[in-house]
Amino acid sequence: MKHTSLFMRHIFVILLTTVLCIAAVAAPPRSIQFKRLNTDNSRLSHNFTTSVVRDSIGFVWIGTTNGLNRYDGQNVRPYYRGELDLPSSAILDLAIDRQGKMWVHTDNGDAVYDRNSDRFIRKGTEIFETKERVYRERLNYMMKELGFAHRLTGTKPRTIHIDEDGRMWLGTSHGIWIYDSSDGSVTRLQEDEDDPFALSDNRVNAICTGSAGEIWIATETGLNFTSTFSSKFRKYTKLDGIGMKMSYVNSFANDGRGKLWVSTEKVGLFTYSIKDGTFRHYSNPSLRKKIMGVRWFHDRLWILSEEGFQILNPENGTLKEFTADRTGGRIGGVRDICNAERCGLIFVATQNGVYTFDERDGALSGIRTVGDIFVENVNETSAGEVWMSTYSNGAIRYFPEDGRTLKFSHSDDIPGSIPENRIVASFESRDKSLWFCTFGSGLVRFNPSDESFTAYNSRTLGKDFLNDLCVSVVQDSRDNLWIGTSRGILRFNPADKSVISFTRKDGLLNDENNQFSSYIFPNDDIFIGTADGITIFNANAVYAETMDSRIVLSDFLIGGERVSTAQSGSPLTRNIDLTDDIRLKASQNSFRFDVAQLNSHQSGSNVEYRLRGFSDRWAGVGENGRIEFTNIPSGDYVLELRTLNPSCGNPIQKRVALHIAVPAYASWWALALYFLAAAGLVAGIVMFARKRIMEREREKQEALKQERDKEMLDEKMMFLSNVVHEIKTPLTLIKSPLNNIRRSHPDDGEMLSDIRIIDSTTSYLTSLSNELLEYIRVERKGYILEKRRIDLAEKVRGLLFNYSETAAERKIELSSEIPSEPVWVYADDSSLTKIINNLLTNALKYCSSRIEVRLGCSPDAHAEGASGDVTPDNDISDVGTVRLSVRNDGETISDEWKERIFKPFSRIDGVKKNKVDGIGLGLSLASSLAQMQEGTLELDNGGELTEFILELPGCPAEKAETEDDSQVSDTRENEPKDREETGYEEEEWEEKPSPQRFSVAVAEDSTELRDYIVSQLSPEYRVYSVENGAAALKCLHEHNIDLLISDIAMPEMDGIELCRKVRSDVDISHVMIIIISGMNDLSKKIECMRNGANLYIEKPFDIYYLKVCAANLLDKMNLTRKALRNSLSAEDEGAASLSKTDREFLRSVDEVILQNFSDAAFNVENLKDALNMSKSSLLRKFNRLLNTSPNNYIRTKRLLMASQMFDEGADRVSDVCYSCGFNSTSYFAKCFLNYFGITPIEYMKRRGE
Repeated sequence: MKHTSLFMRHIFVILLTTVLCIAAVAAPPRSIQFKRLNTDNSRLSHNFTTSVVRDSIGFVWIGTTNGLNRYDGQNVRPYYRGELDLPSSAILDLAIDRQGKMWVHTDNGDAVYDRNSDRFIRKGTEIFETKERVYRERLNYMMKELGFAHRLTGTKPRTIHIDEDGRMWLGTSHGIWIYDSSDGSVTRLQEDEDDPFALSDNRVNAICTGSAGEIWIATETGLNFTSTFSSKFRKYTKLDGIGMKMSYVNSFANDGRGKLWVSTEKVGLFTYSIKDGTFRHYSNPSLRKKIMGVRWFHDRLWILSEEGFQILNPENGTLKEFTADRTGGRIGGVRDICNAERCGLIFVATQNGVYTFDERDGALSGIRTVGDIFVENVNETSAGEVWMSTYSNGAIRYFPEDGRTLKFSHSDDIPGSIPENRIVASFESRDKSLWFCTFGSGLVRFNPSDESFTAYNSRTLGKDFLNDLCVSVVQDSRDNLWIGTSRGILRFNPADKSVISFTRKDGLLNDENNQFSSYIFPNDDIFIGTADGITIFNANAVYAETMDSRIVLSDFLIGGERVSTAQSGSPLTRNIDLTDDIRLKASQNSFRFDVAQLNSHQSGSNVEYRLRGFSDRWAGVGENGRIEFTNIPSGDYVLELRTLNPSCGNPIQKRVALHIAVPAYASWWALALYFLAAAGLVAGIVMFARKRIMEREREKQEALKQERDKEMLDEKMMFLSNVVHEIKTPLTLIKSPLNNIRRSHPDDGEMLSDIRIIDSTTSYLTSLSNELLEYIRVERKGYILEKRRIDLAEKVRGLLFNYSETAAERKIELSSEIPSEPVWVYADDSSLTKIINNLLTNALKYCSSRIEVRLGCSPDAHAEGASGDVTPDNDISDVGTVRLSVRNDGETISDEWKERIFKPFSRIDGVKKNKVDGIGLGLSLASSLAQMQEGTLELDNGGELTEFILELPGCPAEKAETEDDSQVSDTRENEPKDREETGYEEEEWEEKPSPQRFSVAVAEDSTELRDYIVSQLSPEYRVYSVENGAAALKCLHEHNIDLLISDIAMPEMDGIELCRKVRSDVDISHVMIIIISGMNDLSKKIECMRNGANLYIEKPFDIYYLKVCAANLLDKMNLTRKALRNSLSAEDEGAASLSKTDREFLRSVDEVILQNFSDAAFNVENLKDALNMSKSSLLRKFNRLLNTSPNNYIRTKRLLMASQMFDEGADRVSDVCYSCGFNSTSYFAKCFLNYFGITPIEYMKRRGE
């Protein structure tokens, strides 16, 4: 019986197919366009689809040879064998029974899908037997209705389906036939490789109708479906049989005679018959191959091209072309032509500016005020305003009456300026508003009241505004603006600012629209041009389309794993879409919902959600339909979902309660345990804190005590430093007069003997002062180290040589063991010298007859049998520590004094019999300096000899060889050295006669020293005496001072500040400065020199040394003055010794003179005006700095310029005379003779020789 029914089914379908094939020959084709779903654009399990049904909820179920698939309108969810108890992955058929349950027929049995439990339940085959009976009844009915009574042969049938309109769909292996019984028409649908919206495969396996009337077709290469909504967008990929792939439809023009002209870049012109809706290709051999657009006015078609434009008379097919302007220049590519009727002009927008076109003579004239800029569009408003849109220069308003232009461009500094300079086109809506399409800022409206602009784009209207690159805009009868973008079409309501987007998913041919390529008819039919053809739709039909969309939860995942009711311990007991309450463990607080909006035609998601209890803010569901939550805290929440539908108040469509359990560590018993633990911890913390507070208080008191001790020590050191400085001043007053007495009484032996005693005492006091200052510097951390690599062996040999003569005189045996190869250390040279000198001096003071010095490496203290001796014969090239030992055979030092010996002011009573003078600072200073070198100085009193051991970190030979000595510089290189350091005798100092009487100012707060210096300098100089820096500064301004001698430590203004002020004041910046001070700190000396001091002399000093230094500085000043007076430029070598202020002054003077040297009228008045100085200030500055007048200086510059001109080949005295600013050749010759000693003519003759 079953085989008989199948046979009868096949016979009937063959009969029906044959009849439909015959009918389809005469029936006109109908445009049915499909969307495609396959493995390339979705997660479809296989392209061979065997069946398709749509359930009562709205899900589409697709059976394939390798899996069952559920489609929610956006995403495909595949199911395979075993998943949710599915019997097999090979799906043979699907069916929906009268109760709305879905049955699955597989090669391994049948099952019914239970939506409540979200599982497949194994069943028998009764549903498919019922389906067979229904199918047979349907065949009998159709045979009776069609009256088939004879045997026919034809295509093998596969499926048959009756849609909601009563049309019969017959699926075969050669496509689909649709029979409409209402009019007897037959439509055949077949695969077409050139049409992306045609049937994808002729081999049809199943057909069904969805709840919204859409048709679903299963083929062997994927699923095809269409809908009532997408069918409202008619797509044309072929015009008059010509494929439009990459043709670029770019504009439309209505001729008012029933035709719409369509232009393309690649395949020329077409006409569209408004009456019958057909396209025809227009051919004319004179047409340009590449057309950029068309316009219609004055009964002519104006055709835009890259060379210019053409005017077509459609009646006779004649063409006129215009490519050059009135002057014959090429106009280039034309972007737009505007017939401005109100002003009577035709504007032609090109890539090189805008032209006006005269139809009478065909002349093109460029608009000069617009310029050579790229203009995209010209538009005349209803008020007669002419607006131009440019490619990169914003918008331009043109006034035809006088040719003026008003330009609007973007500026970040001007609020309300046009937001984008790249404008595509302008458009005037019915309410007289002016709109601009932009390349990146969306649609922009012009506000004429304040000439500002308002932008409507994705930044101001949200994600519904798909793209901010707008290329076209038209307005429908409901005042909606339809905007073409590069990602779809937007319907924008200016009144409520609402936006609805349409893309290819909704039925458009292409998402990317072309520039200017939109047109709307009065009946709201809209034409959209794209790269691949044309989309036509009616704005009202799309506007009125409403669909009963529904929100469903299609899936639920925890931690990225899909959750089903079949899983052990699953939080779901029902299908996720039927679940309204979910309870989760504390560890399940990261989860995801997949959301589907069934029966919705909107591209993208139109759903918002919020998790109440966590956030009250609504958020949009993305295009992937996923809602993800991560690390949600424990608590109770409600997930709410709604569809965005302002007309209905955005109602909430779905609610799901979520309960996330409290973790074990947060339960009540855990909290109680935590409380007890916390109480114990608090008690422990309190006890610890109390103890810690007491310790901190003790530490604080100890720190305060140390701070007070440090402050007291600093105060003592400061007091001691001031005392030492004060001692140095009277020492100078003692020492200098003694030298005078010695010189004046060279033959008085008795007096000279007394003087030597006084001088020796003075030298001792000076040595003690210096030693105290060194100690103070070390204690106050003011000692600056300049470390470098030093050959300690060479250093020790040199110092021993200095002491060898003294040791021989005292009959002391001085022996040494020093390696012949270098012993490198990294240390400060000056500090190292002080340490070694101190050790050798003490050895000479306290020894009886023998001193031993040894240098080598330090032995390993941990080596077995190691001795304390220095080992000079060892290879010390790579040792870590270098050891210097100085021994003497003097009295041994007791253990009691072994540590105290290095403390300040410590002297052992037992050694006073040696009658050695001192205050006990030498070893303390040497020990501190050794520690600053990262070394040690210790006393070893274990043997027969008293031994002092200096240990320093060694410097490996490799490092020593590569060490850069250039990093260390001797900052005292240019300062005068004391007599003791230089070794010259006092008799060598002789006063140098001064060539002129200079003025000297002495600034010293010690009256005695100041008066002494004044008395010594007065015979040679004009001397002014002041007691502080402020008085010295006043003196320098009031008197013509050449040299300033100043102390540092003075009341009111110290010497360093005085130097700084002198060097920055142009009136006195030329003054030479000598600093005299008792401070021997290197940093102070550097600071003085940096602030403009010429010399630094340390107290106590020899008065003759000061006088010689003063004479040298003043002689140098004279030489500098002479060099500057006789040089052509202030940049010459003579200016190098000047201060920065004086160099800049002379540079400015020379620039002014060289700019005006040929002007005979140029004089001192002009020079002072140019320098912005008073005449008296200018005269005083020239006198002090150059010892000449401004007039003489100008004349000298002119004479030097004249000699240069002669040297360069000038042979006419008169020419040179007038060129250099002289009015008289005789006066010029006289001046030239006085300066050079020869006349100009003799000068030229010598040059020729």
